[in-house]
Amino acid sequence: MKIHIFFEFKEGPFGGGNQFLKALKKSFQEKGIYSDKPENADIILFNSHHEISRIFKFKKKYPEKIMIHRIDGPIFFIRNKNLEIDRLIYKINNQLADATIFQSDWSKKKNYDLGMKKNFFETTIHNAPDNTIFNTDNKSNFKVTGKIRIIASSWASNMNKGFKTYEWLDNNLDFSKYEMTFCGNSPVKFKNIKHIKPIPSNKLAKILKEHDIFITASEKDPCSNSLTEALHCGLPAVGYNDGGHPEIIDHAGEIFNKP
Repeated sequence: MKIHIFFEFKEGPFGGGNQFLKALKKSFQEKGIYSDKPENADIILFNSHHEISRIFKFKKKYPEKIMIHRIDGPIFFIRNKNLEIDRLIYKINNQLADATIFQSDWSKKKNYDLGMKKNFFETTIHNAPDNTIFNTDNKSNFKVTGKIRIIASSWASNMNKGFKTYEWLDNNLDFSKYEMTFCGNSPVKFKNIKHIKPIPSNKLAKILKEHDIFITASEKDPCSNSLTEALHCGLPAVGYNDGGHPEIIDHAGEIFNKP
């Protein structure tokens, strides 16, 4: 059995979908079940609404291939617009997908609420990072003395990615007791929080391991890649009570409802 992922991969730091699918591709390659050529694969994994025209042409040419659709969003809930993209995703799922993968149970329910039809074969599989990079190797111990080290990260600079809370923390956190770092793109100019621009995954993992607690305040996030990266590095997480955060954090941290 061979698998191919229909996706235009980006090198370096990029969005969560790109980072997860790169890690998944690497895992398939290590297991010897990945095909670089889709025509030689038995199973095609395609993502959300990406590469759609190419997918339709491919399925028409190779109708026997098994098509598995990885669903995101709903995008409408994340962006507060673009409902037409979700409807396109549902149409694609109905016409092409032999099976559907949701990133979280929250995402599955919300997509159903927007009108998505159930597939006969479907399941929920949370995202996971590359565990050769994001792991507990050389993780710093929690310090009994000194400041507690908090970190947050995000590739997207959308305010819904938690920046109202991070801005609140920047103004209200007791910086005599805590220090806080933010890695990624930010629409907010921080006064007290240390801001590190987007960096490669190996450098991000090293910085995560130097901290004590991860916080994510993103809203309506189906399965935050930054959260899974931090958890794999051994950090307990504090997450906003929305999206897939509660089911992903589970017993590995705490949930909050307001700053």
